[in-house]
Amino acid sequence: MLNALLEIQNCFKSYKNIHSAFESSCKHMGEFLDAHRIVIFDRRFDEERDEAYISFYHEWADVGRPLRYSTNQVPRRLYLDDIYKAYNQIAVESFFVLYPDRLNKKVDPTLREFYRDSDIKSVLILPIIVHNEIWGSFTVHDLDIERDFEADGTVQRAVYLAGEISSFIERVRQYNKRVLTQLDDHSYRMESLGRMAASIAHEINNPIFLIGGFATRIEQIFEEGDVEKKSEEVLRCLDLIQKSCKKTSNIIEGLRLMSRPTKRDELEVCDLKDIINRTVDISKERLQFDKIEIIKEFNDDQEFLVECKPGQLSQVLTNLVNNSFDSLIEKDIKRWIKIECTKTDSCVKLSFTDAGQRPSDDIIKNMIEPFYTTKPPGKGTGLGLSLCKEIIKRFNGNFDVDRTSEFMKFDIELPLISFDEDE
Repeated sequence: MLNALLEIQNCFKSYKNIHSAFESSCKHMGEFLDAHRIVIFDRRFDEERDEAYISFYHEWADVGRPLRYSTNQVPRRLYLDDIYKAYNQIAVESFFVLYPDRLNKKVDPTLREFYRDSDIKSVLILPIIVHNEIWGSFTVHDLDIERDFEADGTVQRAVYLAGEISSFIERVRQYNKRVLTQLDDHSYRMESLGRMAASIAHEINNPIFLIGGFATRIEQIFEEGDVEKKSEEVLRCLDLIQKSCKKTSNIIEGLRLMSRPTKRDELEVCDLKDIINRTVDISKERLQFDKIEIIKEFNDDQEFLVECKPGQLSQVLTNLVNNSFDSLIEKDIKRWIKIECTKTDSCVKLSFTDAGQRPSDDIIKNMIEPFYTTKPPGKGTGLGLSLCKEIIKRFNGNFDVDRTSEFMKFDIELPLISFDEDE
């Protein structure tokens, strides 16, 4: 039992990601508490009901014992009010023990049905309190007997463990806050540009080659003395030269935007579609080479004005493009990335979607947490999406995963900047 506790403490010292720490430590928690199943829930908020609820976060089951929650067998959200009414206790103040076979008709029917259909005989539930607020709950299951958790010392050990979990979550929160606050996202921009260096060079060389070719053709026309006869061809060549110059200028402006040091990146009122266009121009060649179609859906005649630091917002889009590229390049499907931009009276919404399938709810819950990554070792730091969220948060916006989309989709909302006509 002591060895199990030491393993738990080592996990909490080694990991900076909460979900990863639970994955490694829950089996030791089960041994420490002599449990058949350990389930951890976190507290979330239902905006429609204006009410908090407990959501499944992580589950472990002993060898030969079934998983109950991670297999999506939970009938619906378990709201805190339901739980408090059912057990007539307040989780913040204490623990409570539940014996499903003894539940009476006064208990919430959904809870009663859930426990009746399960194989749980005894449940010990403790709150996880972080910074004087309920973070979630820590639940211990015995699947064989109605167990007296107090008499056998399990309550005492579980209370100690819940305290260790609370301290660990608080340390991780503080560490992540410090990392994201101090992180020089300029280095991330340089890393992103480094990954795209070859395609950027090719992207610039193409219009330069065209400019040289059209200029040579105009020179030939003048040397042949056929300027009047071939005036339409000359004008067409000049038009294509202008377009190539504009394309090169956009790419260079995108590079300037990305490479500008963070300290010189000031808050500005910008048109979001301009940042999108410049960022996409940098990546276009690489995406086209690997047959990834880029789709932009927004009205070019509309302004999508937001207050931001352009270089940092460009970094958010570049991170998303790079993530999509890494994901799609491995898939034998029709590859595409879609960027949509709309606005309401109060906000601008940018939706970034790619052809990849939406991941499991378990991954979605954790993918924006710092240091969480599904990429192979050495391929990702687990900071890209958390940095995106932190940057958008600095601009009073929201960054989240769309859990209803069939595909991998991120939604970004930023406050709309509007000017009165008489200003």
